[in-house]
Amino acid sequence: AYWCAVAALMRQGQLPRGELLLVATCDEETGGEFGAGWLAKQRPGLADFAIVEGYNRPVVRASSGILWLEINVAGRASHASWPWRGHNAIVDAAKVIHALESFTNTLEQHRGDIPGIPHTTMSIGTITGGSKVNVVPDHCTLSVDFRVMPGVETDAIRREVQGILDGLTQADPEFSASISVIQEQHPMVTPEDSPLVETLVQAVEDV
Repeated sequence: AYWCAVAALMRQGQLPRGELLLVATCDEETGGEFGAGWLAKQRPGLADFAIVEGYNRPVVRASSGILWLEINVAGRASHASWPWRGHNAIVDAAKVIHALESFTNTLEQHRGDIPGIPHTTMSIGTITGGSKVNVVPDHCTLSVDFRVMPGVETDAIRREVQGILDGLTQADPEFSASISVIQEQHPMVTPEDSPLVETLVQAVEDV
């Protein structure tokens, strides 16, 4: 669609004053480190305005931030016939999941003011743990996806999750878990009165 739009402008002799760049970048689904992210770092100030892919009909002027966390829960292995000698990391991970689900309810109460982004969301994407059915698991790992609405800092979400783990540790001294950040991108907002947004909205209305 983007190629066709530029080609149509060229055929009709309606290219705007200045320079129009069409850049095909990769890895949007995994953060853009080697695509648009690389380009932005290598060529800061390359453009005054940018239109990025990802949507269909709406003119979208804001994007949630991304915070991907890995939570590693540590336990103590033992033979399953003597489970009291170990400490089950998967059972502790279930406590983390339950606490995160409660945290989701809190996030949903904090409403945003941008249409289409009602609140910050959370999804537990993967869980891995244990080694054998007859061994009390000494490790369990969760990966968690937060989409952080504009107006909320990704650091604040990370601190909240750390607070959840600290609370579980206080409740059970044998509980042990740590957080690492897989990926972090801050929310972005373009003002409604941006010339680009106003022009696009008018063009959509005209068509």
